[in-house]
Amino acid sequence: MVSDVVENPTSDKFLGENLKAIKHIHQLLMVICGAILAFAVRTDSFAKSKLALKELAALREISLQTYPSYLSKRYKDEGEQNNKFVMAVIREAGLPVLGHPVVEQPVFSDPPPDLNSAKLSAIHAFFSSPQKIGTAVLDGDKKYLSQQLAKNIATRNPNPRIVGVSISGLSSPGYFGLREWVNTSQTGPASIAFVISDQPQTIPNTPVAVLAAYSIRAEDGDFPLEWLKTIPPGRELIDTKTNMIFPHLNEFWERVNALSVDQATLVLQEEMAESTRGTLSFFGVPVDRSLVVWVGPAVCFSIIFFLAFHIRHLRLVRANTDTIKYYPWIIFFRGTAAYLMAIGTLLLLPASANILLLSKFGLRAEWSTRSAYLFTTFMVLSSIWSLVEIFKVRRTIYPRWE
Repeated sequence: MVSDVVENPTSDKFLGENLKAIKHIHQLLMVICGAILAFAVRTDSFAKSKLALKELAALREISLQTYPSYLSKRYKDEGEQNNKFVMAVIREAGLPVLGHPVVEQPVFSDPPPDLNSAKLSAIHAFFSSPQKIGTAVLDGDKKYLSQQLAKNIATRNPNPRIVGVSISGLSSPGYFGLREWVNTSQTGPASIAFVISDQPQTIPNTPVAVLAAYSIRAEDGDFPLEWLKTIPPGRELIDTKTNMIFPHLNEFWERVNALSVDQATLVLQEEMAESTRGTLSFFGVPVDRSLVVWVGPAVCFSIIFFLAFHIRHLRLVRANTDTIKYYPWIIFFRGTAAYLMAIGTLLLLPASANILLLSKFGLRAEWSTRSAYLFTTFMVLSSIWSLVEIFKVRRTIYPRWE
């Protein structure tokens, strides 16, 4: 005779099978997320190209126009000293001044490369090598110079007023006002030119010059590198730990060092395009890149969604709480560590693994990447749902916060 007795679905046998399924799903999730995370953090030519292109984009944003002013600030004291010297000569000559003429402080430096057309090797050498810089300081007999100034002006301008002063006789200003060291003596004569305004104007109204002595104050240091650290795009080109220039471009240095910024960008973009059309190595197994990008988040979402349904089912049946409490699954263990383990393995691990995967290998213009972002969003929502269900179950087996 066949028994009509149906086994209670909340018996220890069926409850144990449900808990076993939940535990195995959780373990499978951790294995898959761990594999995705390990794959995402490994080095890959696609990710390397992406980082190198980011450095080239930052280099393209840099303008050397602020570099001379950065160097000039080092010689603020020398500039004030030269201005005081020139104004003392003017006062000694008894000449009026119109406005506030300032002597342009000469700054000497090796000429910087043109960032748009120079080879990357030349740009790297400029930023990474010590540079010699310096300035000129005026000196001489102020009384004698003032007599010469007054004499020269008297022969040309009946009603003189000095409106400007400049220094010549040194190497001519070049790139953004910097002067090269070529043919520059450590000491020698410099011509101080005084720009005159008089009424009625003398024709021709040329500057009046006197000769003064000068001396060069020079120093060596990593000035281009230090300047690079002061501007936001420049900081993206430097490894903060080692001060290495172009840390990511160095991965391709043999192929791009003889190229300009635009040429190197084209080479890396072509390599990156080949990677997007090709495959990535998944622990030795070649897989399509676009497939990896969306399958990872999709699989994680499916597993977490499936797990949340199982936990919800466990909560809704009238189960034996002792069986759940003593079942060897860490999420239902007593204590705060179990809460942290649940948050870490069901939310933080899947989210970080898939977000890192997308950041390294995803391209927003592709449908696969857009789908991956959608699956990642659903995955996070499912993770939150599963955590809510877990906390509800824990409240039934641990009446207090345990």
